Amino acid sequence: MNTRQAEARPIWKNHREETFVAKKAKKLKLKTHRGAAKRFKITSTGKVMRMHSGKRHLLGTKKANRMRRLKKMKLVHPADAGNVHKMLPYG
Repeated sequence: MNTRQAEARPIWKNHREETFVAKKAKKLKLKTHRGAAKRFKITSTGKVMRMHSGKRHLLGTKKANRMRRLKKMKLVHPADAGNVHKMLPYG
């Protein structure tokens, strides 16, 4: 056989290569950061809320008006909200 004829013919390594159809890879579920889930709540409009700090001890020195303010939820700063959304993918 001539070397030119051998080069012209296609060489099939495996007869299954032509008929093989790749399966579509499943998209994995994302895990929620459990510490963030306990600290932050996401509103229906997508804003991130957090609790105030400073309510654990030395409560006798804090005025009632200040304690009422600290009870309420506060918006997370927009610079930090993106990181919280990454930790709470389904929130």
